[in-house]
Amino acid sequence: MFESTAFNVNVDVRFSKKKISCNAQATKRQNRINLGAEDLQVKFLLDDVEIETEVKFNRKRGFSTKYSLKNIDFNCLSCELYMEDILFAKGEKCSDDEKENG
Repeated sequence: MFESTAFNVNVDVRFSKKKISCNAQATKRQNRINLGAEDLQVKFLLDDVEIETEVKFNRKRGFSTKYSLKNIDFNCLSCELYMEDILFAKGEKCSDDEKENG
């Protein structure tokens, strides 16, 4: 998470067998910022290895991609948001998280 007292970004990573989503919500002084208007690059990673895939943006659901996770064994899935090649925010979902919540 990007740390600043005036700027806050929360990243929620979710996935299904066919889709991965990365919903980033940014606020500055309690006002929501539309990240789609920013020039952000998004990387999806499986166990820290980048997935080459097409990414789409939806204002409510965030960044998403179609990617088959069926029969793929992995520990963590993450997404990284970059602004001008600088890591802006990161979110991660690990199999341990699913076990604790499920």
